[in-house]
Amino acid sequence: MTVDADGWLDWTQHAPGIPDKIYTQRNSGELGIAEHSIVGSYQAALNRFMSTARNPDGSYTDAAAASVQFINCKDGTMLQCYSVHDSTWTSGGRIANCGFWSVETEGGPPSNPGEPLTTGQQRNMLRLIEEYKAIYGRMPVLLEHGQIARIYGYAPTACASGRYAVVNQLALEEGLSVTDKELLTALANIVCRNGMRVFRNDYTEKVIDWSKYTKGKDDMYLIAGDDAIEYSKVMGFSFALGLQDARDQISNLGASAPGAGTANIDIDALAITVAKRLEIGLKGNK
Repeated sequence: MTVDADGWLDWTQHAPGIPDKIYTQRNSGELGIAEHSIVGSYQAALNRFMSTARNPDGSYTDAAAASVQFINCKDGTMLQCYSVHDSTWTSGGRIANCGFWSVETEGGPPSNPGEPLTTGQQRNMLRLIEEYKAIYGRMPVLLEHGQIARIYGYAPTACASGRYAVVNQLALEEGLSVTDKELLTALANIVCRNGMRVFRNDYTEKVIDWSKYTKGKDDMYLIAGDDAIEYSKVMGFSFALGLQDARDQISNLGASAPGAGTANIDIDALAITVAKRLEIGLKGNK
C-alpha cells in the first residue's frame, strides 16, 4: 500500500491546504474520481486554493472558497493538498465533494482549454486510479466536472473540456499493467493529436461533426482529438486490441509524442515496442 493511515500517498508531493477549507463530513470516495481542469498554470490555481480572503461575516470570498485533493502538474509532479479522506470544495456540491476524490489538472491557456494531458499527467492519473482500486477493490467511476454538474444539477461548466478522454479509455483496459497503459497512452496521443484516417459511416453520424473535415481523394477523412476517441469507441476499437489498426492509420503521418521530449519519434518503432510489450503481432513484425 502506498496510502498511509491518514490518507496521504507516498509518491505525491505533499502541499497541505488550508485546514478549514473542507467539509466536516469524511470523504467516502464511493462515487469515484472527479476530473477537473486548470485553465493556465497550476500556480495560479494553487494561489486561489491557498487564499485566506474573507467576507465581512468571516466566510471565505467566492474566489477563495475552493480547495482540491490533488493538483496534477504538467511537469509530472502530483501535488496532494488534502487526505483522500477529506471532502474538499471542488465539484459543485456536497454530494459530489464528499463522494468523489478530486483532481485538478494543469492545462493550456483560455485559447486552448482542451489541451491534451502530458505524458506525466496521464501517468499520474493511471497511478491514482490504481491507488483507488487498491483501497476500494474496484474500478472508480471517472467523470469530468461537467458530467458531474449535469448528473447532480450543479451549475453548468465546460470543465474539463474532454481532456481526460484518452486516459479514461486506457484505464478501462483489462489485464494491462500501468506501464503497458503508459505505452498505449503515448500511441493514443499520437492518434488523437495527428489524426486517424477513416471512412465516414452511419454508425458515427451522431457522434462526429463531419462538416469539420474534408473528404480526401481516397474517400477517407482525417479525424483527430476527441473525435478519434469517439470513432474508436463507436466502432468497438480497444486501444489495446486495435493497436495494429491504429499503427496502420498513423504510420505515415510522422509526429512526436506529446510530453515525450523527443522530436520526430519513429512511430513504427513505437508501435512495435508497444505491440511486443502486449504480445500483439504487427504485420511483418510477428
